[in-house]
Amino acid sequence: MRIVILCILCMFNKFSVVAQSKAARELEAKAYQLNNAFKYDSSLLIIKTYLSQANISSDDKFHAHLYLSLTYKRTFDYKNVLKQLDSAISYGLQTKNPAYYNHKYQFQKSLALFDIQLYHESDSIMKLLEKDNYKYLNDDDVAKVYMQKGYLSLLEKHYADALMDLDSALLITSKVNPCDLPIVYGKRIQLFGATHDIKKLESEYNLGIQKARQCNILKYTLYLNECMFQAHEKMGDYKKAFYYFEKFDSAKTIYNNDEFDFKMSELEKRFDVAKKDKQIAIDSADIKRKKLEVAALTTAMLLLFALALAYLLWQRQIKYKKDRLLHLTFSKEMFEKNEDEKKRIASDLHDSINHELLSLKNSEPHSSTTNLQIDSIINDIRNISRNLHPVLFEALGLKSSLENMFQRLQNQHSLIINSEINYDKALHSKDELQVYRIIQEALSNTIKYSKAPAAKVSINTSADSMLIEIKDSGKGFDVKSVLESSKSFGLHNIIQRSKTLGGIATIESNANGTIIKIKIPIKK
Repeated sequence: MRIVILCILCMFNKFSVVAQSKAARELEAKAYQLNNAFKYDSSLLIIKTYLSQANISSDDKFHAHLYLSLTYKRTFDYKNVLKQLDSAISYGLQTKNPAYYNHKYQFQKSLALFDIQLYHESDSIMKLLEKDNYKYLNDDDVAKVYMQKGYLSLLEKHYADALMDLDSALLITSKVNPCDLPIVYGKRIQLFGATHDIKKLESEYNLGIQKARQCNILKYTLYLNECMFQAHEKMGDYKKAFYYFEKFDSAKTIYNNDEFDFKMSELEKRFDVAKKDKQIAIDSADIKRKKLEVAALTTAMLLLFALALAYLLWQRQIKYKKDRLLHLTFSKEMFEKNEDEKKRIASDLHDSINHELLSLKNSEPHSSTTNLQIDSIINDIRNISRNLHPVLFEALGLKSSLENMFQRLQNQHSLIINSEINYDKALHSKDELQVYRIIQEALSNTIKYSKAPAAKVSINTSADSMLIEIKDSGKGFDVKSVLESSKSFGLHNIIQRSKTLGGIATIESNANGTIIKIKIPIKK
């Protein structure tokens, strides 16, 4: 039923007739053309010049301020976007169609609030528009509302509602503005990424890329690749995430170069006009003119140098992010494979060598000395096996495994360990094992180097993070010099394992003892 209603709406223009003059319509077209050519200063100038004229109707003032807000939106200046919208409605309410202008104002404000992630405020406005059945909005506006509603439902994990709203947006956009379809496909990519529907994810991407190429809109290709990168990254498919990140990076480079070319063309035109004006004004002062030309040329060269430097720094930052993502992924896989190998070796020690020794002990009578030696070897093998991989870790979980480790260390060493563990299974079992290893490494360092009589381990879990603190009362050390030395493998092991969990480790130490703090985000 909803699809039928939408089809009927697409056949008729719901836009009320308003008193927008020919000059205002021409202004809109010119501002749109300049904005698409990245000439935002020129766009702002012609709109403000238009507003400075006398005898402009309230209808036209509303539209002029609306065009100003749309231009500021292109430059991501949302403070001025909202300011111009408020100016627009002050004139819209003075017209013969205040309800119409109020709807247009509310619609544009909801888009702006949505862009700056004030989703609750944006959704409240959209609900008011929906209550009035989008009476004064055209079909393209309604499509944008459905896109926003779909995305908000996606954020709240109401996937069925999100799909229904995005289907509506797709239907309307395909009829009234097909070249904007990639925007809808991008939202649908995020939806199917959240639901792990790989087949539909790829299909939406291919349809969006095809339409972006047909319409020759590079920014939509950029947007779709960014959506695919983010979707695969959230699903944990880092290989595909990196593949689409490279495609996104490549498209972004081309897009930024195009924008740079437009900006340079605008600068050159302004320079030529300024140069001619100065030549007319100071025709009798040839020396002064030459100095101005030299100064302008120097400024242009400095500007080019600054832009080139900024571009190189931006490229270096992108490369750093790529390398860091690959390094963290590699480290995480290395730690996990290392744990698998430790588990295998521990199992072999326990199931094979340990059983062989027990069989040897029970096979025939031995002297008491021999039996004691066999028992000692069996105990050593058990300790080695436990250190390699905690017994029944997957079954016991993090908290019980840590308590077993604390008890074992207290029995084996002259160290008192107090603990406060507030943990409710917020991490994946593989990540739990990394937390176990971090605490094990920290206590091992305490036993080896600190000469501390006591240590305390605290774990506190909130809705979005886990906080770990390992504190001892030992002799302490110089953190900076130790980290820079060749004897700091244990500390670097703690830091690197924390990074693979997306966390941060900090180490503080002085004559009163050492405190290691780790903060790990909890993925929902």
